[in-house]
Amino acid sequence: MPDQPAPADITVDELPLSRGSKTSLNLQGYRTLADLADVYFPDIYRLISFDQAKTLLKALLDHDVPVKFATPDWDEQAWHGFVDGLVNQGIVTWREVALAVCGELNPPQVGTAIASNKSFQAKFPPRETMRHVMSWFYAQSGKCTICGTRLFLEADHVRSKQDFRDNEEDQV
Repeated sequence: MPDQPAPADITVDELPLSRGSKTSLNLQGYRTLADLADVYFPDIYRLISFDQAKTLLKALLDHDVPVKFATPDWDEQAWHGFVDGLVNQGIVTWREVALAVCGELNPPQVGTAIASNKSFQAKFPPRETMRHVMSWFYAQSGKCTICGTRLFLEADHVRSKQDFRDNEEDQV
């Protein structure tokens, strides 16, 4: 089986992207997959469509090119522009944005996600997990006492809810 080409050897022009997407990427200096290493990927959405970005992301992941999705250090105006752009591109609606935010502010939703995890349940007596989770949640005064967020509250900042879910799936 032949070796897979290195990311530096694969040009954007070789990817199954539209001509416009290839041109936009090339104009920004992204000529090979290696040029896209460690680029904050949501910025790519500004250059090309969401569907084209998904195709590009698959190619990057297939060739082990590191991709960043960390939260950028944006001011409120930049965040507003980002969400407004998602709505204007038809990726989400304002209704969906509002529902997502309200869902994360809903204590039972936060508690259910945490309390339903088997590894988390093992720390408490049977049928007591949700009571402990809700006690923890309300002790946060509506926001995390460590980072101040009101959304995506985690039971502990060392391990996210996703980590709990991933570990649960590994044990099944």
